[in-house]
Amino acid sequence: MVKGVFEELGSDNGQGFRTPLATLHAFQGWADKFLVTLADGIRDVYGTVKTSLYGVDLWFVYHDFRDDTGRIGYGEEFDVQVEKKFGKHYALLFKFADYNASNPRGFSGNVDTQKWWLQAGISF
Repeated sequence: MVKGVFEELGSDNGQGFRTPLATLHAFQGWADKFLVTLADGIRDVYGTVKTSLYGVDLWFVYHDFRDDTGRIGYGEEFDVQVEKKFGKHYALLFKFADYNASNPRGFSGNVDTQKWWLQAGISF
C-alpha cells in the first residue's frame, strides 16, 4: 500500500484549530510534536508505504511540517513500525519516530526528537 496525504489545520487571530478530544499521534507524526495546533496553524504533507515481508507488517512514513501558509518550515519526521502477529491472540510491535527540527524558533519546544516504543499485545 502506498498513500499520500495533505492535512491542514488553520489558525485565526493567533489561535490554532483545537481538537480537544482527538488523538493526533496517529495523524501528525509519532514523535508527538504537534498534539496542539500551533498559533500559525499546521500543514502536514506525508506519505506512507506499508508492506508485509515473511509475516511481518512494515510501515514507513515521511512527514513535512509547515505553518498553514506553507512559508514557515517546522521540520520533517521519519516513522517506522514493525509488527508481528503470533497465532490468533498475540502480537509484538516496535515503533520509531525521528523528528528533525528545521526551524528551532518555529515554536516552543521545536527540537530534534527521537522516540522508541516496544509493545506486546494479547487480544481475545
